[in-house]
Amino acid sequence: MSEESPSENTEAGWIITACRSCGREIKLRASVSLSELACPYCSEMLGGGAGDAAEGAPDPAGRTAGAPPPGETWETPDPATGKHVRRSPSAPKPEEPEWDRDPDEVTETEDGDTTDFLEVDPDDPNAVRIRRVRRKQTLTRGQKIARGIGLVGGGIVAIACLTLIVIALARGTGTVSRDIRKIAELPDEVKELIAAAKPEGGKIPEVLTEAETKAALKIILGYLEADGWEAKVPYVYQPERARARMERWYSRAENSDAPIKKRNVELKARVARRAKVVEGENERFIIKIAFETLPGLYKIFALRQTPDDIKLHWESSVGYQRMPLKEFLQNPPPGPVPFRALLKPAGYFAFDYSDSSKYRCFQITYPGDIDFNLYGYIERGDDQLNQTLNNALMSYVVSLQATPDEGSRKQVRIVDVLEESWFE
Repeated sequence: MSEESPSENTEAGWIITACRSCGREIKLRASVSLSELACPYCSEMLGGGAGDAAEGAPDPAGRTAGAPPPGETWETPDPATGKHVRRSPSAPKPEEPEWDRDPDEVTETEDGDTTDFLEVDPDDPNAVRIRRVRRKQTLTRGQKIARGIGLVGGGIVAIACLTLIVIALARGTGTVSRDIRKIAELPDEVKELIAAAKPEGGKIPEVLTEAETKAALKIILGYLEADGWEAKVPYVYQPERARARMERWYSRAENSDAPIKKRNVELKARVARRAKVVEGENERFIIKIAFETLPGLYKIFALRQTPDDIKLHWESSVGYQRMPLKEFLQNPPPGPVPFRALLKPAGYFAFDYSDSSKYRCFQITYPGDIDFNLYGYIERGDDQLNQTLNNALMSYVVSLQATPDEGSRKQVRIVDVLEESWFE
């Protein structure tokens, strides 16, 4: 820094000068050039010589040049009346250092968040150091409101999610406990017959035994006599899965077990046999019992048997379909729908499926439902479907795609074979 002669207020190598902008007194070493220093209060350059002050700048006492001392008054003309009015000067309001002001009122430095000023080093009176102060990051009113709304909204969302999780867990636990309780509440007589029908050594025999037949008939009777669909749940296989299906099924007025009476079950059981369904390494044993409901018309119940239990396979026994056939034909859905059905080869080729060299035709029916009569088609080039669907009458769970053309609604496309039996 360049040397300047100390001003008249120099004392032992120090000078006291006033800022030309804010009027604050600043003590500096006499050897420091004022033109290179900034005021620590307002950040304006001090400028000029050590003892110099611009015209009209405040004196060291903080008064404006030409103004009377504190407590004195002077007369000035009133612009409105032209008369002289005695006025008392007000002492200048001390200004805060720049780093204490609202950031909106502070001129930002180059990096936008710090302010530099010179101060005397308290550890070395002969040195002046640069002090850098980080400006306080104060949010505007709008930013504060936005942050508050975000915090409150986030808290509400978190509480709502936690509440839903707790409710879901509570409902799930309740559902499982209800189903387990109902299964455990089977009548003692039924449980005793099931226990008596357990095969020795855990291996199910080839021929249906008398004990197995009695247990199967008792389960069917208990199911038919149960008051309401919820009371039927304990008798069915996989009640957790069947429960929701049964609720939807029995909510429709046309679905009822009324055609099967206790007398029919007790006196007209004509067929009782066991079938073994083999899929790969899995074996499933099914007990089928047929009852004559009307002359020549039979109702078949199927029961799933394991080495430890016998339960009614509800879906195949009542002819459960995920969508009623009537609804499927009148309002064709955009995608395929699974159906339990009997498939046998047929020769009906018409409309979109008139080319017999391209398609194979199958008649699709369901036992006991005279309205369930469709014709399904697969392409002859589909090796997988052709291998699965042989030329014999077979029961399948097939995925069917409806035809949009109203003239050929009874014709459907066989998209896939989901199960090679009715038993999931």
